Amino acid sequence: MDGKISGPTELSGSMVQHLVRLGTRRSWLAMAQSRWVARELERLNPGLTVELFGIETKGDRIQDVPLSQIEGRELFVAELDEALRAKRVDLCVHSMKDLSLARPPEFAPFFVPCRENPRDVVVYRADVWERILAATDIPVELVIGTSAPRRLENLPEFLATALPAGPSQRGPRLRFESIRGNVNTRLSRLHEPEESGRRMDGVVLACAGLNRLLRDEEAGPQLLRILEGTRFQMLPIMETPGSPAQGALAVECRADDQKLRAGLERLHDSQAATAAAAERAVLKEWGGGCHLSLGAASVDLPGCGPVLYIKGRHPQGQLVNEIRWEAPPPVTGSAEVAFVSSEAKESRKRSRSLEKLTEQQRAALDGAGLWVVSMAAALPDELQGPASQKRLWAAGTATWRKLAARGLWVEGCAEGWGVEALTEVFAEPFVQAADAHVALLTHKRAPALSGAPWATVATASSELVKLNEALKKKLKSSRFFYWKSATAYENLALFLPRGAVRHACGPGRTAVGLKARGVEPQVFPSFEEWQSWLK
Repeated sequence: MDGKISGPTELSGSMVQHLVRLGTRRSWLAMAQSRWVARELERLNPGLTVELFGIETKGDRIQDVPLSQIEGRELFVAELDEALRAKRVDLCVHSMKDLSLARPPEFAPFFVPCRENPRDVVVYRADVWERILAATDIPVELVIGTSAPRRLENLPEFLATALPAGPSQRGPRLRFESIRGNVNTRLSRLHEPEESGRRMDGVVLACAGLNRLLRDEEAGPQLLRILEGTRFQMLPIMETPGSPAQGALAVECRADDQKLRAGLERLHDSQAATAAAAERAVLKEWGGGCHLSLGAASVDLPGCGPVLYIKGRHPQGQLVNEIRWEAPPPVTGSAEVAFVSSEAKESRKRSRSLEKLTEQQRAALDGAGLWVVSMAAALPDELQGPASQKRLWAAGTATWRKLAARGLWVEGCAEGWGVEALTEVFAEPFVQAADAHVALLTHKRAPALSGAPWATVATASSELVKLNEALKKKLKSSRFFYWKSATAYENLALFLPRGAVRHACGPGRTAVGLKARGVEPQVFPSFEEWQSWLK
């Protein structure tokens, strides 16, 4: 409930049959995520009752000025801190990205519940795709709402090639405008009439907030009504990382409240806390503050461990695009004995036409409302029309861009980390694909899916162009190999040298396929990271 703040709650003895007061901002999202924390605490601590008390902050009062232009820190925190310090509330819930690096010493180190998806998402008007394809001469202009310096720095370059290209083979022109307010207020700008002057074509939001709102019994139905008829694109972490600690909550209580600290410990997720701490460490390196043009996201990639993506413009002016991870010991002077599978110039046949697919394959494609495309060649021209009627996801950003260049709308991608990872994303309430029939369009010799209950449809095949003598010689003399597909390894295995060689690949299905063929590759976050390692 949202009530007037009263005196402190006395806690004595055990946690059983005690009431605690949770301080929260009054915004739509803050109340939803605080209700979730309250219910989780009650579930984990039988007998505990948590009541919500709304507190208005400076950041909530000022809605007509971009955050980057407001003086002072702790715009969404200071009033909550004062209430907790004065014992008017017993604990507070914050979006961790709103917290400064230095917290009051009288507060216990904050507890971090399980983290939501840290990605950004752009929600668009329903007619955006239609307008892009209708612009035959001059590309349509889209007005996108965001006021975050980080998004303004990183987003334009990605969207320029991720949005569908029109008949002129060019994507839409983008104009970014500042926007503030609650999630519902910002999304409502998509539904404004054109003559109002307030209408926007797209709004950039944190996916975590949308998921939390949709899970909330009170806010969820309202948000679904606002989202009705819209389109979206979930932005890849590797190219548009979120704000440090985006998607993570921080729950604070007073340091001397030992009983409540014990109850909060049951809520703590150490993996989420470690990832958020790594991102906040970059924030500290850059000088702190909430107005930096900094995106930072830590992801635990299969075979690589924690990988930290950092992108933005440093306060000193230089552009930064960095990946940090625990790489293998460096190798020097090895570039001349390295081979990349794409050097073989594999020729992938265009996918077999629909007429050549089996009846079972055609039924799987027709019956699936969502297609995951493993590579651009797996979506031949014959499937272009049907694809325009489906929800499309891609295995990586390169495939995403190729599909967009063909005028197709892509909602998101697996970022080259393995399409199986999308099962978690599809289960999120915002994506609304948990019950969707999904088809994976892939190569006929691709490794079998593990953990994803999708229909697998082989729509592409490849054959190896005859190798010339120079390429055969290079294969025999190489000691370091980077494979961009397990099929490439299979095609070239006869030409590889015998003895000590080191194989590498990305963290996706190529690694699975190589292991199935008896190869234990070193997994790298990206091909570029492998190149840096060689140098």
